[in-house]
Amino acid sequence: SDIANKTGKHGNSITAHELRWVYRNRHDDLVKQNVKFFLNGEAISHEDVFSLVGWDKYKPKNRNR
Repeated sequence: SDIANKTGKHGNSITAHELRWVYRNRHDDLVKQNVKFFLNGEAISHEDVFSLVGWDKYKPKNRNR
């Protein structure tokens, strides 16, 4: 994924930065409670989002948790 790899048209956008921040903080209870994801109008879990192709290749320099 462009976002996880920081490449392509969307890899360096503000939203991409925000998604990577959420990924790094995905185990924080406040993030889990306050950040919601939707796909086709249906709520999906953080686990579903971050198990999508590409996130396995993302290696943050700083792991917050």
